[in-house]
Amino acid sequence: MKIALTVAGSDSGGGAGMQADIKTFSAHGVFGCSVVTAITSQNTFELRDIYPLPPKIISSQLKAVLSDFKLAAAKIGMLFNAEIMKEVFQKLKDAKFPIVVDPILSTGTGYSLILKNDLEYFKKVIVPMSYLITPNLPEAEAISGIKIRSTDELMDAANTLLDMGAANVIIKGGHSTKSKGITDFLLTRERRVIRFKKERTRTNSLHGLGCNFSAAITAELARKIPLEQACHLANEYIFSGMTNSIQVGKGASVVDPILTLNSNSDRFLVLKELETAVSYIESIENFGFLIPETSSNLAYAIGHPTGLSDVAAVEGRIARVGNRSKAVGRIHFGASKHVGSSVLSYMKVHPHFRSAINLRYDQKILGICKKKFKVSSYDRQVEPRDKKETEGMSISWGIEMALQINPKADVIYHLGDIGKEAMILVFDTNPSPLVRKVNNILVAYLEKSA
Repeated sequence: MKIALTVAGSDSGGGAGMQADIKTFSAHGVFGCSVVTAITSQNTFELRDIYPLPPKIISSQLKAVLSDFKLAAAKIGMLFNAEIMKEVFQKLKDAKFPIVVDPILSTGTGYSLILKNDLEYFKKVIVPMSYLITPNLPEAEAISGIKIRSTDELMDAANTLLDMGAANVIIKGGHSTKSKGITDFLLTRERRVIRFKKERTRTNSLHGLGCNFSAAITAELARKIPLEQACHLANEYIFSGMTNSIQVGKGASVVDPILTLNSNSDRFLVLKELETAVSYIESIENFGFLIPETSSNLAYAIGHPTGLSDVAAVEGRIARVGNRSKAVGRIHFGASKHVGSSVLSYMKVHPHFRSAINLRYDQKILGICKKKFKVSSYDRQVEPRDKKETEGMSISWGIEMALQINPKADVIYHLGDIGKEAMILVFDTNPSPLVRKVNNILVAYLEKSA
């Protein structure tokens, strides 16, 4: 296993600093070592105190790590003062592995993390150590002394950092407000420019974004991934984290560094649970009475879905065979557009309700649902034309309308439209309670029909 080192401050809130770095290393399959430079008392909305560790302790940590571990890469984060910078420089100046410098000058909540008078020492000693330096726009301005108001000025700042001794520089564009998207600019030692563009997915603040980004690049470099590809992969990793950030405190949201690991594990469990549920449905006698003409499907999403590719279902749906049911194809992600979209829309209001099945519309079935569950509906005939004409918008619109009427509804139906069969959708947290719920509907239906 490859080993990477983070030289950084400790964030008591866990969203940034050394804690975020170690989690990001682990998410990339890299073993992480750490040298703590300062202890901060902070959370998602404030920094209460900073205690820079004595240079002797920092030196001791570095000696301990370097004497035992074969490092493949290192990241330098928070260096509070010149004394700390000096110790780090002395111990890492002859390193044979790439060093990523994340010039952390302040927290995302606006608190300074470097003594103002020691910034010049940082430029002189730390910047030249970097194989890659990763400033955001304000940091690039502070280090280069260039006010960045255009792409030309950004490139001037990047070239200035190379002139200071940095081997490569990537300036992050997240602080720019001049475009809807975000562009990061990588300037290599050969003065080649590579742009990494992504959509701006949110406007509220995120804590620890820069730490996770630079740590992801460090991990990829430790795995011997070339610089340009390492930056690209880190960009994709952070974009996913931004899209699925979590609110753990009262202030800024944080990136979940192990989202990928959790997602992969979640996907495996989703498939297994769905397979068990479908097999159970196939074993239920008379389940075919609940299946509509267009067939049923049972869908189940991962915990933080970003689209239909994160919702598993039965390919070809679940068909009626006599009075029983049969899955037509295999279970995989992205197999259902209708029920899958219903789950995604429902999860926007109830994130823990990740599973759904569509049933035949019947007055008896609907009457049973109204007695046993909370029911709402929507009218497809009054659906706005722009929604109806846009692929995939009808279902989202319908679920949204139904939940506005009754936010607690776990059964939603519509009476159809021209060329559209009336349908009942049943929702639950996962397939197991969902199938039990549907089986109760079936038992009551058979009793009424006897």
